[in-house]
Amino acid sequence: MTLGIAVALALQFLVISGDHLAVGPWLLVSLVAIVVGIVGAKVWYIVLHRRERRINGWCIQGFITGAILAAAILLVVLDVPIGVFLDVIAPGLLVAMAVGRVGCFFAGCCGGLPTASRWGVWSSDQRVGARRIPTQLLESVLALSLGLGVFVADLGHGPAGGAYFVGALAAYILGRQGLLHLRTEPRKTRLGGLATSALAALVLSAAVVLLAR
Repeated sequence: MTLGIAVALALQFLVISGDHLAVGPWLLVSLVAIVVGIVGAKVWYIVLHRRERRINGWCIQGFITGAILAAAILLVVLDVPIGVFLDVIAPGLLVAMAVGRVGCFFAGCCGGLPTASRWGVWSSDQRVGARRIPTQLLESVLALSLGLGVFVADLGHGPAGGAYFVGALAAYILGRQGLLHLRTEPRKTRLGGLATSALAALVLSAAVVLLAR
């Protein structure tokens, strides 16, 4: 997680420097958003697993929700251009999640279903070691690909008023919903997954249309 944060801040600095942007106190906003995101990730996990009384984990949904809310409030208070800032942080956020998912793989959390496929990778679900679908690594590749794609777009064309951030995050959520079906822990509700996928697809389509224009 610490490595992911360092990479995220470094990518933000590269985008801002490369495009010669003036986005105000971006470092302050980023650091506060990271702290709130970390707290949100832990709280989300505890609430999600309250019946099992588990506290030894984190939820990426909590991080994203907490960080975005904290950043949105600070951006308004400090009068920082929201669209520009969101596109600037998008590469770092996605690459940081990619790094974090590698940590999940080694820790054995968010593990995939056992498989006899040659594409299976030996790993643990914190209880049993077996050849499993490497869901953590697949999600890492997804986030890394999107992060690098937005990074290249930012440097090549400059920020797009937040469209890069929205589109990339929607694509990540859409891909993640598919990967959740390959994990060992059962889904809490099927309807919630379908609604999330439909909303993410709609947002992604809107972002693509906006960029095309």
